[in-house]
Amino acid sequence: MRELDDENNSWLLLLIGAIFLITGYFFVKFFDVQHILPFVTLIVPNISSQGIETVGRYIFSFTLSILLIGIFIIISGFLERKNRLDSLISKLCSFLEDFIEKSKKLPLWIIAAIFTFASLFIHGYRFAVSDQNIYIPLIKHFINPQLYANDYLFLQPQGEYTFFTDIMGFILGKFNDFEIVFFITYILFSFLLFWSIAKITYSLFNEYEIVFLALLLSAAPLSVAGTATLTYDVYTHPRLMAMAIGLFSLYLFIECRYVLSAGAMAIGFLIHPITIIGPIISLFLYLIFKKDIKSCLTSLFVFLPISSPLIYKFLSNPNDLPVFANTTHLYIVRDLAKKSYLFPFDWSYFCWISLVIFLMLFFYGVFIKKNKSTFTDEDKKSILVVATALLLLFLGVLFVEFIPITLAIQLQLGRNLSFLYWFSIIYFAFGLWAIFKENSYLNKLLGIFVISAFLVGLTRVLIGAIVLFAVGMYFAHHISPFLKHKVIKISLIVIFLIGSFSMVMASVAISPVDFPHTYPSNYNEETGSWIDLQLRAKQNTPINSQFLVPPDVSPTFRVFSERGIIFASKDSAPVVFNYEYAKEWCQRWNDLKNYDNLTEEELENAANKYNASYIVVKSVKTLNMPLIYQNKNFKVYKHNLPVQKIVKEGI
Repeated sequence: MRELDDENNSWLLLLIGAIFLITGYFFVKFFDVQHILPFVTLIVPNISSQGIETVGRYIFSFTLSILLIGIFIIISGFLERKNRLDSLISKLCSFLEDFIEKSKKLPLWIIAAIFTFASLFIHGYRFAVSDQNIYIPLIKHFINPQLYANDYLFLQPQGEYTFFTDIMGFILGKFNDFEIVFFITYILFSFLLFWSIAKITYSLFNEYEIVFLALLLSAAPLSVAGTATLTYDVYTHPRLMAMAIGLFSLYLFIECRYVLSAGAMAIGFLIHPITIIGPIISLFLYLIFKKDIKSCLTSLFVFLPISSPLIYKFLSNPNDLPVFANTTHLYIVRDLAKKSYLFPFDWSYFCWISLVIFLMLFFYGVFIKKNKSTFTDEDKKSILVVATALLLLFLGVLFVEFIPITLAIQLQLGRNLSFLYWFSIIYFAFGLWAIFKENSYLNKLLGIFVISAFLVGLTRVLIGAIVLFAVGMYFAHHISPFLKHKVIKISLIVIFLIGSFSMVMASVAISPVDFPHTYPSNYNEETGSWIDLQLRAKQNTPINSQFLVPPDVSPTFRVFSERGIIFASKDSAPVVFNYEYAKEWCQRWNDLKNYDNLTEEELENAANKYNASYIVVKSVKTLNMPLIYQNKNFKVYKHNLPVQKIVKEGI
């Protein structure tokens, strides 16, 4: 009789596997992003090309998951026919248990190193993107002050508020390879970040399984409310370095090593002061509440001398901004430069939902620990860090939206929510481990599903998965007899496996990994042509040349050409720090915002106005000027400035 049941089970598995393979083939043959694009545009009317690409990636991952699970089920059917399936599953479970037990003997730094390199292939690594369009030229100018001599970008003080440019400039002055130095810097500080997360988690819960879960949930960076930042950056940025140092300082804080914590915070402050505000306040508030005057004063005496060079630079730097924000300046920052992340009331409702849900995840973990484990002073410190982030957000709302104060806008207080998100991830890992220790298979499936959503790193997917997780957990207690039915159990396992596996597949290499000297091979033809143009300019034009270029092409022309430009859209980043620079940026934005549609006369007038010796246009456009270089996507024309302007300004 048992042999007959085994025979039936094996045929059933083979049949189910065949159905999955046929379904997967159907998806490959007939179902792509173009077929469902009308439905996608109904949900997201203004979906970008990147969004369409993301949808396509998910369709591919979903299809691949169906095919792989089908193959897996068919192999299981053949094994069942030979009565080997049960023994294989038993051996696999034993192997996993042994692997986990052996992993517990590894030092935390080795585990953090493994996750550092593994996560690189989940979120990718980028070079010459985002704020690097400003920092790379600043560093190059630090190394050689003759570069960008006439470029208006250097009128703003952003480089004065960090020692990142000085440190990187010193290193790159000795080893002049930006791609290698930036990549090594990224790996080192990513490792410090993951190691700090591991150390904090182990200090709070003293279980390796929770450390694994916390690192797994951290493997993909997550959007932090409406701050336009991630929990950590996918490229070398002073914010990444300060975040890693800030988390390490919070580990020292939790371990009651207050003086060392203050010293670490001071180092982070030198690199990116905005990021470290929350940890600094948390440390000194705790010492004040504890009435530990000695530790408070000692920590202060350590923090101030280390951070004093940057404080001195800030105080000695002339600033034309008033205490209360200028309405014109606010208009430029908020409406023209579109810096909505500085203004909490401009955040979308989904950003606020994300913040509330992560706050709930944190208190979910705190609640479980308080009821099932020992609630310690370390947990109170964690709550203080989260409360400080919320306090800074409240102050940001008050002094940005209701009483606009210039310094409050510049400090970007909402961005300290990153630490709230980090502690939410850590405490949610504890909550997940409590769920995995329960007997309910549905709870385990829900846990695996939500971990997969964290690996994707997309906020909307993650929020949807967390909501499903919460609803599933709630109903699991009320319909547990129904869930024991064999067909329901198998169906749920298959559905959740497909969903989880699809998200894990989609999370792998979401962005390219720009290993040193592989850039720009990871990007499209236009980017390759753009960089080719920059390298030609570097080799064949005077060092003080100024270029009038399309403002929206990335990376900005300064990065590889080492030549000044008249305007780039990404130059808007520093407008909040200097009113004169903001007005200059606004003037150039008004003149050049429709660059591709400007007539030859308008381009020539702009070149005369801003002293540009060269004009770059897309290859489809032709100007009545000397053409000095052309590739597949761009043309460079020589523009002769009026003689009187050359004599007058010494160009």
